[in-house]
Amino acid sequence: MLLGAGKATPAADVAPQSMKLHRLAIVDDKGVERLVLEADSTEVRIDGKVQKVKKARHGLILFNANGDEVGGMSTIDGEGSAIILDGYMGNDVSERVGFVVKPDGSAYLFVNDGQRQERVHLGVDEARNTSFKLLDGQEQPRVDARVQPDGKTEWSGTGAPANKAEPKAR
Repeated sequence: MLLGAGKATPAADVAPQSMKLHRLAIVDDKGVERLVLEADSTEVRIDGKVQKVKKARHGLILFNANGDEVGGMSTIDGEGSAIILDGYMGNDVSERVGFVVKPDGSAYLFVNDGQRQERVHLGVDEARNTSFKLLDGQEQPRVDARVQPDGKTEWSGTGAPANKAEPKAR
């Protein structure tokens, strides 16, 4: 209990105005860390194993019921910021969807398949060119569109014309 102005107030009702932490972990009923807000994180936990990373991340990391990383939102000094969601297939984990912003002004969205191959890429590069790519299982572009800031458009694709899908009439 805190005392103030002659009235007792439960301590839980008083919120601090500021807190400085290096790490904050939110755990589930079993004590498993499910959400961590951390500066200077140099480790990831994947499939029960802790692995070192080359550069420290700063941000919010999400974990599954086993305590394994499944995504997060973070920055890496000098490399930019990202929101990444991971996917597990058996004992294999890979980045599946991500939004990335680089210090040079470029930004992109990617979608990977379960084999760690990028299949969709949508982005704007440092010269403000917009690109959209659909890639095959070997990460080869099958549809590649690019629009420059002045409106000049380039489009390429592979496959027989008979495979083109026509828009459906409404």
